[in-house]
Amino acid sequence: MFLVRYFCLVIMVLAGGLVQAQDFPDTAAQNEIKAQLLELAVANFNGSYARMYDSLIASENTPSYGEKLMEGYGYIRAFREMTAGIKWSDRQYLRFPASKNMDIGKYREEYRELLDTDRLTAFLFSERPPVPRYESYRAALLGILEKGEKKLRRYDFEVLKPGNTGEKVDILRQNLKTLGYLDAILPDEGVFDADTADAVTAFQKARGLTADGIVGYQTYETMFRNRDQEAVNIARTMIRMADPVLTAGGEYIFVNVPDMNLNVYSGGKSVLSSRVIVGRKDRQTPLFTSVLSNVVLNPTWTAPPTIMKKDYAPKLIRDRGYLAKHGLALYDSSGYAADPAWLSDAQIRSGLPGYRIVQSSGTKNALGLYKFNFPNTDAVYLHSTNSPGNFQRVTRAMSSGCVRVEKSKELAEYVLRDTPYSPERIAAVIKKGKTQWAQVKYHIPVYVAYLTAFIGQNGEVYQYPDVYGIDARAGRIPELVSRHFSETGDSE
Repeated sequence: MFLVRYFCLVIMVLAGGLVQAQDFPDTAAQNEIKAQLLELAVANFNGSYARMYDSLIASENTPSYGEKLMEGYGYIRAFREMTAGIKWSDRQYLRFPASKNMDIGKYREEYRELLDTDRLTAFLFSERPPVPRYESYRAALLGILEKGEKKLRRYDFEVLKPGNTGEKVDILRQNLKTLGYLDAILPDEGVFDADTADAVTAFQKARGLTADGIVGYQTYETMFRNRDQEAVNIARTMIRMADPVLTAGGEYIFVNVPDMNLNVYSGGKSVLSSRVIVGRKDRQTPLFTSVLSNVVLNPTWTAPPTIMKKDYAPKLIRDRGYLAKHGLALYDSSGYAADPAWLSDAQIRSGLPGYRIVQSSGTKNALGLYKFNFPNTDAVYLHSTNSPGNFQRVTRAMSSGCVRVEKSKELAEYVLRDTPYSPERIAAVIKKGKTQWAQVKYHIPVYVAYLTAFIGQNGEVYQYPDVYGIDARAGRIPELVSRHFSETGDSE
């Protein structure tokens, strides 16, 4: 170790200046500082990290390099410490304290001590965010940055599918070759053949789209998503997904809103996967973490105040019999049934204060047959639905905020294992139609996240649409970062 520092010191002196040996770590530590700083910079939520990264890279082979490494370390440490106890919702929205509140200087002595005791590299590794498959995310990010932009030809949108012919099909095939999904030696003859369909399907799978081999609008737009957006998505996932529970190997339920899917993880692997329906853009599913407490079989449904005012009030103004026609009942604050005909238009328009709209259990109930409860301030939950056909849609942001689960029966059987509610008993209760509350034995953490990029267990990188527009303003890599990587041009 002494010889490494000695030669580093000699190099810095020859470069034109004297840097103290304790400011110059080994190559592994240098690379780790650069990599972690790069991840924060590419996420593009605070320009300070891009400026620090640019300053550090620009200082290589200069007398100030050692000082910049120490400063970069301070930025990393300050961010990790600042966000260690931050709420999950703030992490999803990347709502962090302003950089002006970061005290970088206080980490200088810590840095020197770690360096002097040969613990800096190990400590930097321990500062990596607790993200499942973290090294895969890092490799994917660097891969995107280093390979530059793929130059694609854009054509006027038209649905393309097997059997179509023409110039647009040839352009599509050329783009698929550029992206690596279609063999470059295959001739372009203007025909959407089986090879083209297979290439489109592979592309769709890699982007988290419905893999039907047809180039609809969502596939078309995704194909022309540029390198910057994909890199920013990955970097932001590396921040949003940082939580020790996710890397501890235990059980948790994970809903990713942009993916519109739910997974139950155990031992680091998905043991149950299901499509879900999430909140539409004007009634977004909140992003939070909680712990599953119970399952309601054959649940009744009480309309939230927002739905009472925005959805039911206008319908009751037009038709006082609307509730009865749809299996709904109105109750006053004492719990007695009320007739909407008794109410004035003004009472209804104000959202029916003092009243509740309730739907009895059964196959027509909006919650379906299963409801999964967990404490949260937004009064949302997981549940099944009486409209299962909507799970076949590509875009499933269409609820009022709660999350509808396609495989709700399988989820109920899984979370109620080792309780008196065996699959047979669950089926019997459902058949009778009577509402029952079933307590879970294992209080499984529940995460609702906003990941526009995700690496699956198969190692594939999936990119998802920014359904709520949360990342719309930060879809570009900061120029202070991108100028240190190759550029080959955007799509035409």
